[in-house]
Amino acid sequence: MKINHIIVHEVVKESKKKAALNDRKLENPIDDKSELLVSQLNGLFGSTGLITGSFKIPEDVNAPPPEFVTLLENHLKNKFADFVTFTKSATEIFIKEFDKSSSQTAGYLWFNQYTHHDQEFLSVVLLRKKKGLIFENDLSLEEVESLDVDKLHMAARINITKWQSGSSNKYISFRIGSNAKSVTDYFADFIGCEEYTKTKIDTRKLRDVIRDYCNHHNFDDYNSTEAMQYFVSECNRVLDAGEDEVFRLSDMSNKLDARYNIEESKKGYFLSTAQAEPYEVSEEIRPDKSEVSAMLRYKGSNDKVSISFDIKLYGTVAVYCPDNGSLTFNELPHELKAQLDLRARKNSEDDKS
Repeated sequence: MKINHIIVHEVVKESKKKAALNDRKLENPIDDKSELLVSQLNGLFGSTGLITGSFKIPEDVNAPPPEFVTLLENHLKNKFADFVTFTKSATEIFIKEFDKSSSQTAGYLWFNQYTHHDQEFLSVVLLRKKKGLIFENDLSLEEVESLDVDKLHMAARINITKWQSGSSNKYISFRIGSNAKSVTDYFADFIGCEEYTKTKIDTRKLRDVIRDYCNHHNFDDYNSTEAMQYFVSECNRVLDAGEDEVFRLSDMSNKLDARYNIEESKKGYFLSTAQAEPYEVSEEIRPDKSEVSAMLRYKGSNDKVSISFDIKLYGTVAVYCPDNGSLTFNELPHELKAQLDLRARKNSEDDKS
């Protein structure tokens, strides 16, 4: 990764007053300390639950795009020749959205423009302070403040190359505080991002991610089937809970790892796979009911036969005998039964002749 530009501006918020900008006049130096912070923050983008999206397109063709998008387009024309001015203007847009919200906690807005695998990126991260303890020289405890880089409060990473080329409509990965989503939506509004969701496609992709997960951990057929059924049950739980409930990849990932006792060093494969190419599934989705129902089937095939039936029919309509590996159907589809009856009659007539 090649870091091209880094700068941070402070957003100051005093009680009962509007937020104010404390801007930095020059770009931050690209040194060991800034490279370490970039590495830590980029690592969080890969490990935490993210929502993928794209820039909002106004319904009215005559309406302007989001203010941040226009600003970004203008400064991309000269390849961020004045990164300080760009980021200062961007922070002023952030402050407008921040003041519309009920949030009282501001922080530092960190901008990082870099190149990775021949693709251009821009990251915008809201950093906050956290309190900690240190030992003084006399070994007494003292409270100190430091940057909270253990989690992303609010952040956006824009794949500029994908956006400009039009090769993907999921070129923004963004994170907003999960504990106060209604409050922190202002960050997504600041970037001008809207969540990109196609539930049918995303649900189908997650089915493939589950299969990848099972293969990666070398599950046998029994555990692979059980994992798929567990995934379906979690989807149905979300669907039954109503419109306000969502399926979170990070939750599913943690539950799977706990369920199958995945060792610490191998945890998180479901989440990282689901959010990486080629899947790129959003952290939060509403599962598609029809796609989920289609997963509730036992099915298998070889070069001689193909069998598929609803899981609910197991033990009643479809009876399996594990001793000899036979499967007996007590009810057949009308069309299939008609074909078999016809064949049986022909065989009977041939026997008589």
